[in-house]
Amino acid sequence: LGPIVRALKRQWHCRAYLILRDLFPDWAVDAGVMRKGLAYRILKRVERGQYAAADVIGVQTRANEPLVAADAPPGAKIETLHNWLAKPDVVPTAIDLSTGPLAGRTIFAYTGNMGAAQGMDCLIDLAVRMRGRRDAGFLFVGRGSDVPRLRAIAESQRLDNVQFVDEVDSAEIPGILAQCHVGLIALDPRHTTHNIPGKLLTYLHAGLPVLGDDIKSQVGAT
Repeated sequence: LGPIVRALKRQWHCRAYLILRDLFPDWAVDAGVMRKGLAYRILKRVERGQYAAADVIGVQTRANEPLVAADAPPGAKIETLHNWLAKPDVVPTAIDLSTGPLAGRTIFAYTGNMGAAQGMDCLIDLAVRMRGRRDAGFLFVGRGSDVPRLRAIAESQRLDNVQFVDEVDSAEIPGILAQCHVGLIALDPRHTTHNIPGKLLTYLHAGLPVLGDDIKSQVGAT
């Protein structure tokens, strides 16, 4: 989108603010999705082009400012843009957890993408370790490249404390979380860049305590 942004700036004589959520392609290298080969060099050029097109670059944490500065033009204005969450328009959800396999349990919920960047193994491992606890259950809502594998693990382990729900409209998430008790967050422990998952704000907005995997020791959420 860098060339499009530059064209819009020329046409409308306006400034551009880049809201940067993930440092791509570096996180993909950290997670083992790609190597530092030709594709990586091409994507780094695209990344630098986007930085050059922006008058201001907003990152999630102060620790990301020097990382972005290393690829941005000299003198680029980089600042920490704190996360926000508007009041959601809550709509009725067809997901009723009071009649499913998690009925009557304390429900630990994960909502969002389940792919290489998330490192979901720690959460499914936690479900395996707690399979004997009749008072606890795990809800996974969303899509991603790891969903088939996670479902296969749950089936092979015959986990009756896990329920998967396909991706739903974001407006339904508050209604789902209103039926849950704890929010879960996972990130691949190999990440070297800093990231604040948007689901953290969603959980807090729903009034849920949040558990995250220990990315330093790679032990997993406990």
